[in-house]
Amino acid sequence: MAKNVAQSPLERSSLASHDQKLAMAKRCSHEGVIAGAKAAVVASIATAIPTLASVRNVALGKS
Repeated sequence: MAKNVAQSPLERSSLASHDQKLAMAKRCSHEGVIAGAKAAVVASIATAIPTLASVRNVALGKS
């Protein structure tokens, strides 16, 4: 048989604080993933442009 024991205010605030910290951690980690994806896109574009330009110049020089 389980007893229905009332939680003390300290326990309730501790649980609320823990839930709030978990929610904040999830939000921050999601924002980190988004920022990382944006950085990866920018880095790939920044490296692709000079690569494509050099390939184009080499191709024109051979013909």
